[in-house]
Amino acid sequence: MEPSRDQLIRIAVIGISVLTTLFFVAINFQRLPLVGGGTEYRAEFTDAAGLVSGEEVRIAGIKVGTVTGIKLGTGKPARIVVTFTVKGVDLGRATTAGIEVKTLLGQHYLGVTPAGGGKLDSGALIPLSRTTTPVNIVPVFQRLTTTSQ
Repeated sequence: MEPSRDQLIRIAVIGISVLTTLFFVAINFQRLPLVGGGTEYRAEFTDAAGLVSGEEVRIAGIKVGTVTGIKLGTGKPARIVVTFTVKGVDLGRATTAGIEVKTLLGQHYLGVTPAGGGKLDSGALIPLSRTTTPVNIVPVFQRLTTTSQ
């Protein structure tokens, strides 16, 4: 016995609804309470060095989080404050952070090295003295070219 037309329409509507729900869950996977999130921290830098919100946070080359924000901090000279999340790793009180070049096309990531005893509190700031930024070699080569000419 074949299903009636009404049953086929009902099956199609349910199938499309399930597929749509799965699609939106897949897109927002990292935002789900049991999957995404993590502990939020901040780090001070002298230069953003091309790092943008949404880039990876890595420990020993393994992705453990995401850069969630970059803003101009206070103080003289001006400082950049990078907000990021880390999931599944406890950071010690002497943790260091550095902006690293991921590809030659300009992608970066925030490299974090857990160090020290204790545990860094959520929202804690890694001070400028424990952060590094990469050397941007493009201006150096431009100056070298100009000087050598």
